[in-house]
Formats: sequence, structure tokens, C-alpha cells
Amino acid sequence: MFLPVFYTAESAIAQQFNQKQVQLIDGKTYYLHRIEKGNTLYSLSKMYSVKIKDLIRENPQLEEGLKIGQVIRIPVKKVDTKAAANNPPKAEGKYLVHNVIAKETMYSLSRKYEISADNLVKSNPQTKEGLKEGMELRIPIEQNIVTNVSENVIVPAVEDSFELHFVEPKETLYSLAKEYDLNMDSIRIVNNGLADGLKVGTTIRLPIAKAKSISVSDALADIIPLKEDSSVFKEEYQIVIMLPFYFDLNDTLEQKRRSFEPEKILPASEVAMGIYTGVKLALDSLRTKGYKFKVLVYDSKYDRKSRSNQVVKDILLDMELVNTDLFIGPLYRPNFEVVQKYADAIGAASISPVPQSNSILDTNLRTIKVNSGSKAQVDFIRNMALTNFKDKNLVLIENNELKDVLLVEHFKGIYNGDTNEVIFSEVNTNFQRLKIWDFDTAKIKYLLDDSIPNVLVMPLNSKTFVTRMLNALNRYSKDYDITVVGMDSWSTFGYLDIKYLNNLKVHIPYNQFVDYNYSATAEFIVKYRKIYKSDPNDWTFLGYDIGLYFLESLQKYGNGFYENYPTDTYRGVSKDFKFSRLNPNGGFENTALKMVKIENYFYVEVE
Repeated sequence: MFLPVFYTAESAIAQQFNQKQVQLIDGKTYYLHRIEKGNTLYSLSKMYSVKIKDLIRENPQLEEGLKIGQVIRIPVKKVDTKAAANNPPKAEGKYLVHNVIAKETMYSLSRKYEISADNLVKSNPQTKEGLKEGMELRIPIEQNIVTNVSENVIVPAVEDSFELHFVEPKETLYSLAKEYDLNMDSIRIVNNGLADGLKVGTTIRLPIAKAKSISVSDALADIIPLKEDSSVFKEEYQIVIMLPFYFDLNDTLEQKRRSFEPEKILPASEVAMGIYTGVKLALDSLRTKGYKFKVLVYDSKYDRKSRSNQVVKDILLDMELVNTDLFIGPLYRPNFEVVQKYADAIGAASISPVPQSNSILDTNLRTIKVNSGSKAQVDFIRNMALTNFKDKNLVLIENNELKDVLLVEHFKGIYNGDTNEVIFSEVNTNFQRLKIWDFDTAKIKYLLDDSIPNVLVMPLNSKTFVTRMLNALNRYSKDYDITVVGMDSWSTFGYLDIKYLNNLKVHIPYNQFVDYNYSATAEFIVKYRKIYKSDPNDWTFLGYDIGLYFLESLQKYGNGFYENYPTDTYRGVSKDFKFSRLNPNGGFENTALKMVKIENYFYVEVE
């Protein structure tokens, strides 16, 4: 049951809040209090003479902090009516303001507010002459941390970045979603899951950015178009790292390990620890510049047998995550998709640090994939070949395996049946084409030129075909100057003969490559060894590059940094970055790769 008084206009409702008028809701009596600037959980408990735990029990969202303008329920039954009737204080910033009444003493006030008499006098020098009726005293809330009040209950209410909605009778999640044109899941997400459903007489958050007050200059926007900038600059940015550490499983392995056996952890944990330590070193480096970050780290393990991502769903119920600016991870796609959806709902960017299909970028504007897919690699090697080898004998090698046929078509400018005439013409003009269907390699010789270098481009991922082709081409390497350009996947073909790779001067576009001759690499290794007494692995280098690039981007461009990517390629220690959207409604793919060649049996980065 709910008193009809709440069917009045909002202004009338507002007048009733903070007036200690009793309201009947679902058979219980409450005071309704609208949070004002300066309110804290501690001050509310003193204003209403109610225990903090009772406030939180009725309003669980208070554990996540007070938001100016939200309405909370004060359970009348839990109020100490004798104390409440006896001159409750008012909140004023970091102080409670108390009006002295007859018979009050310094001792009674120090007990009431859990503050020493000395601190009370220090904040109110006028009391040295004694208390006088009507005197206003300032009770310093911060002083109470040393007694019975924890720090989180003295944090003042802040403005919410989302619009707030006061829940009235008969409203449902469905009706609110329909009224505000929102998704019900997004409303749940920003309200800690709404496990208990909507509660009449409380305030919920709506995943709608709070409108800013309109100035005269804003009003002119319709006349003078302004560039939209979604970035918000903060003194401190919140970063969430979700990686599959599998702490519990590794603990079990350690307990079962026999004394003579070496220590070991799960392979996924090695990846997670590598990325985490790299990001941590980047954070340490950036903090020396005065940058501030709040970092939350979670074990986002994934159960492959049950294919359950419940662990991540439970993590996202933590309301502290609502203020996140950037998510790094998780690694497994089912987990990443859950976080990706959550991040989009709260306006945060999400980074996938490991290879993923481009489909994760299809409809999410804030998703960022740091590894280039096969088509981006094909674009890269085509542009590199036409730029660096245009005066050479260029040969495009094709096979008849479906996935490779699609990559070759992309190389020629054919996308989903549409043809980019400029690319198509340029490839046809500059490349000879060698089609090998039944692996008849005899015709290779007829396309090679012994007077100039030959560059054979193979945008192919078939392990079997690539291996056989390199073997066949190696036979001609003594008589012809041959360079072969391949794909990043070749670096994972463990059985490729290094002799063939060297003889054919193979060039591979690496997503990640550590150049140990690069000065920044040496500096990073020294820093890592000093802290961890060991050498970093490739995942550590990756985490470091991701941390430096994206966290510095936050500082430079705010939390909408992805709308302000520089056109130049950023060079990291092991990874380069240059981002572009795959489509107007999709996320960003990294198109920067490191071209590496095998020369004199060494892997050398091509500048």
C-alpha cells in the first residue's frame, strides 16, 4: 500500500521530502529523504537517529555512495524516537551543524556525536566560554574516523553522471524501459542488478547521461554547428583489468605438487600474469608524471567445460564498476562479450588484448581490438609491396582453398562481391598471378626473372600449402633473387624450415615483435629485472604497450579518447598502434603491424 500523496506533481513531492512526514509504503512507515549536497551516511544517521546498517538494509545502493538528488527510505520503526525528537543536526559539507538547546553539555554532545570534548572545542573556540542556548556548533565529521565511523560513511554525496528516477506506484522495469526508450538489461546493469526489483519510494539510475545546463553559447549550436566531443576529462580515471588468473586452481596445483617437482601454473595464468605485470609497469611509469588511476583487478576465469561466464556476470554486479573508463580484457570471447555489452551501457571503452574475430566489432562503437585480423594484414602487405617493391618483379600466388581464395580476392580489392576499381586496377597492373590448384610447381620458373629481384606475395594461411610452397621455391633460391611476403599466422607454423625462410628472405607482418636492438626494449627489460628478478615474456611486453598507449590516451583525450586517434602510427616496445573503424557503427581494429624479415638467420624489423 502506498499513500496517494505521491500521485502529486514532482514539485509537491519534493516539498514533502526532508520534512519528516511519515509515508506508508508496502505496509511499512518511512520518512523519505532526498539526498542533498554535503549529506553523508554518517550525517543521515545522526539527523534521523537511525543506525547506518538500518539505512543500508533499506537502501542497499547506499553502499556504493550517495548521489545528490536520489531519494532514500528512512525506516521509522528503526528510528530512536527519543533522540530524533531531541534536536537533530543538519549536514553542511564536512560538518554537522548542531543548535545547542537547554541542558546540553559538552559531555553529552561528545557522546552523542562520538567526538572528544577537546576536538569539539578545537572546532568551536566559542565554547571555551561555555555553551549557550541557540549557539551553532560545527561537528567535524572527519574527526570521527578514529572512533566508530569508517571512512566510507563520511564521503559526501556526489553528482551522478546518470539521470535519476524516483520510483512511483505501479511502475515496472518494462514500463520504464519503454518510457525512456532503454533496454531493461542496461537499467539493471547500472543499478547493481536490481536483484530485489524496483522499490517504490526509492531512486534508481537510468543509463542516460545527465544533461548539462544550457548556456547562451550552447543555444547557438543550432546556428553555428559545433564538433561533438564525447570526452570527459577527470583528475583520476578508473581502469578495470579482467584476466584469467585462476588463483584457486593454481593453489590446488601447488598443494598437490611434490617436493621434487618444479613449480608450475596453468598456461592461461601465465598469459594473465604477463599482461598484468606489463600493465602495472606502465601504470607505475605514468604515475611518475603525476597521472592518477584507480585500478581494479579481477580474476575472470572461464569454465570451458560448462561454457559458463557466470563469474564475470557476478563481477559486473559490483556497483563500483559503473564509474569505469576503460576495461582491459577479459581474454575468452564469451567473457569479453559480457563485459563489452556492460561497457557500452556505461559509456566505457573495452580492449581485447588477444586475437579475436572482427565480428566483436560489428555493432559496438567503443570496442577496441589490438590485434590485426587477416584482412588488415592483407591490406598492409599489399600497400607495402606496392610502395617498397613496385620496381621489382611482383607475383601474386593463389591456391584454391576457400579461406585463402577470399583473402586473395580482398588483396585484389574485391570485398563481398563489390570491387574497389582503383585497387583492382593497381594489382592487375603491377602483379603477375600464379595460380596453383593441383600443386603443379613447374610453372613457377616461367614467372621468375633472373635480371631483377622477384617478390612473391602469398596472402595465404594454409599451413600445408605454405610449407610445400616454400619448399618448392627454395629450389630456385640459388639461381634467382627471391623475396617471399607472407602472413602473421606463419609465425605460428612451428615446422617451417629456418633455412628456407632465410634463403627466401621471408617477410612477415607481425602483430607483435620484440626488437632487442631497440633502446626502449633494453630499458624495459632492465626495469622488469630490477622488480621481478627475471626476464619478461611476450605477454609482459604486450601488457606494457597496451598500458602505456591507452592510459596515456585517456590523459590526453579524456574517456572518449577513441574518437581522437592520431593519424600517425604509435611505436611501442613490441607492438605498434594505429586504429580505424571497420564500419560507421562498429568498433576499432588495430591496423599497424611490424614487418619483419629473416636475414642472415636473424629476424630483423623492417623500418
